[in-house]
Amino acid sequence: MAKKRKSKINQIEHSEQARVIKYMLTHWPDIEYHVEPIANRYMLQRSKALGYRPYHPDIFIYEPRRGYAGFAIELKKFGTGIYKLSTIGSSKPLEVLGQERLQGQHKRLKNLEANGFLARFVVGYDEAIAALDWYLGKLKPN
Repeated sequence: MAKKRKSKINQIEHSEQARVIKYMLTHWPDIEYHVEPIANRYMLQRSKALGYRPYHPDIFIYEPRRGYAGFAIELKKFGTGIYKLSTIGSSKPLEVLGQERLQGQHKRLKNLEANGFLARFVVGYDEAIAALDWYLGKLKPN
């Protein structure tokens, strides 16, 4: 039986997340954080028995800053659409595209916000770095 290859999207997201974590640890080596592992179906089934809850953000920073209890980041690959274009820039609340996974992630982020966390989708490495620099405070070079 041939091994199933990771999708190109997962490989890109994995690469971007690895770069974000490297940046984070270079600038804030003592930061308390958790990274949600990219699980295969077997791991997911076993994890559910141990209390795994779906749609946990990709990166969770356990550092209170800027009036928030912590920062939850759901990282998407560069170019990913999250919100319906018709709701961007309008007086209507942002609507998430219809994909079940995005809907679940959006709901989890909103629940975290209701409990005092900053919780955001970020798209691509550059947006993730800008969000981290804002939240944690960009370090000045020596």
